[in-house]
Amino acid sequence: MTKKYGDEAIIKMRRAYQKLKYNSLSTGIFVKEQLISFREQEIDSLGTRMILPEVMEPMEEEMKKRKYPMEKRPAIIWSDPDGIVSITISFLAQGIESDALEQVRDDLGNTILSISPHYMFLDKGKVEGEERSFYWAEFLSPVLGGMVYNILYIAPWKKGILLGSFSCPSGDRSDWSEIMLKLMPTIREGKDI
Repeated sequence: MTKKYGDEAIIKMRRAYQKLKYNSLSTGIFVKEQLISFREQEIDSLGTRMILPEVMEPMEEEMKKRKYPMEKRPAIIWSDPDGIVSITISFLAQGIESDALEQVRDDLGNTILSISPHYMFLDKGKVEGEERSFYWAEFLSPVLGGMVYNILYIAPWKKGILLGSFSCPSGDRSDWSEIMLKLMPTIREGKDI
């Protein structure tokens, strides 16, 4: 009995050490037992760049149609090989003042709640990047067999806005929420068209 509890304490200490040692996009970050490494990727044909987990790739067209069945699905969708963890980005031409984006984020959240009252909003905030501020909101949405953790984010982009989302199983929320707050500000503009 004592050995079992001693082993659990060692495992707990090892995990705490790993979280301290691997806690940035440059060192990698643990999600549960897996060390996630990151690299900057060109995410569209215009040269838009973002730091993403190395395991993520553009989602296959067939999977896009299954996971995002609406015709107006996000322009950019990257995911892990199983399509379980995904990041989306769309660029919208609406001209919105930067100081109005916080209200836009709140209005989007209220619209989502009015359409789907079974969603649970958790938190919202703002993260500063080198080029722009990102306003974000996080919520849980029910799916068959559980809940999905989501982050919705919005930022000024050229003459319009960037609207993005992130999703993963709710059990991975604590790790991925920290990671997404670090990834959002890495989105950089590419060349003009």
